[in-house]
Amino acid sequence: MTVLPIRDMEPFLAGRPAVLARGPLAVILVEDDTAVAATLRHHLDRGFRHILLMSDLPQDLPDAMAEQVTQLRYDPRRPAAHVDAVNAVIRAVPAGTWLYYASTPNSCSIRSARPAASERCWPFTPRNGAARCCPM
Repeated sequence: MTVLPIRDMEPFLAGRPAVLARGPLAVILVEDDTAVAATLRHHLDRGFRHILLMSDLPQDLPDAMAEQVTQLRYDPRRPAAHVDAVNAVIRAVPAGTWLYYASTPNSCSIRSARPAASERCWPFTPRNGAARCCPM
């Protein structure tokens, strides 16, 4: 098992590391330590090239999985935390990069293209039925 290093989100994204160069990328907001490794394995098995794990909680992962996951310091428990996290990643990746975001334990939405700078993405909900990006 490997304890993931927790990196500061803003400098990591500003550096535009190679893991962000192409998708599909998953952004997973982790609120607690329930089933984290299983959730990440599920997404990697579905073909995501890399996962950005957004959490301020230390995470232990199997060694084989750790190379495909970057943990960024983030508080996913605050209201609308997904909006700022997803927008920060959108700004850091090349246009057209396939992104997916979810929150453990609930899957939220899929976004397959970079929205305009004046948009924010909102999650899947039973009420609206689909992910959507809305003007700010």
